[in-house]
Amino acid sequence: MWRWLTDPEIRASSAGDAVYSAFGTTRRDVDPEANAMLKALMVLHLRHPRDVLELVRAYRATFPGDAAAVDRVVSDTLVGQALPDAPELWMTNRGFTVGATVLDQYRAVPLPRSFDLNAASVVDLLAVPGMDRRTAGAVVAGAPYRSVEDLARVPGVASHLVARFRSMATEHATRSKAPENEQEFTFNLTNLVVGYVIRALGFLLAVVVCGAVLHRRIRRIGWGRALATGTALGLLGLLPAWIRPVLGASSPVAEVAVLLLPVVLVGVPGLLLDVFRHHDGCRAHRTALAWAVSPLLVVLVIQTW
Repeated sequence: MWRWLTDPEIRASSAGDAVYSAFGTTRRDVDPEANAMLKALMVLHLRHPRDVLELVRAYRATFPGDAAAVDRVVSDTLVGQALPDAPELWMTNRGFTVGATVLDQYRAVPLPRSFDLNAASVVDLLAVPGMDRRTAGAVVAGAPYRSVEDLARVPGVASHLVARFRSMATEHATRSKAPENEQEFTFNLTNLVVGYVIRALGFLLAVVVCGAVLHRRIRRIGWGRALATGTALGLLGLLPAWIRPVLGASSPVAEVAVLLLPVVLVGVPGLLLDVFRHHDGCRAHRTALAWAVSPLLVVLVIQTW
């Protein structure tokens, strides 16, 4: 649209007086930018196009004098390719949910995935029950489609799959017509934050328990001290590692520093304490081994996150 509305020829060409009077103005009172926008708004008001293809056709029919300029803009925008002559076939798959916003990566506020069949990816299609990778690839290769019924000509798409796509198209149409206050999605910041907190606590608990078991077995210490060590490992290992991307510390040195933080702040003092209090070389060696292995546990959890 930016390329369309900034085209000099479209900006300079005049529409009929009825177009300008509908907006309470005249041709002499509008600048070139407003002229292009008013013509586009008039097409949207009169023709109600549902997609880009319908918009192009409606604009040509409403302002035939701009047809050549519109064709040139479309050709330039698509790098010489023809505008696909296919409708948008939108459908909603209730079995494939996505997060409500870009921040909701753990789907605390899940929404059914909607996609256009003529622009669908293999991932969109594989989420449809009964679809395999080979058939999904055939559907993508066979696009564009004029209707859902055209899927019947794709090898591997049985009648029950066509019926499922038809049902998803009906689902999308029903959802699109529902009043806004009756639609399922209501953004809730609390649900979004709770999703992150629950996941963080789950990973923290995993590090605490695994760290406690690790240190108890290697160092042969009691459960109380082992759990305290696991807690320190979780707090000093996981939290800085999660905060690191936010702070922009992505260099190898910063990553190593984050992983070694619990070792330096807790492991080294603990090792020195064992040496001076117990004068036991074997005990010190076990402590050093446990803390040397501890960062690997943090790395494992971070990679899972």
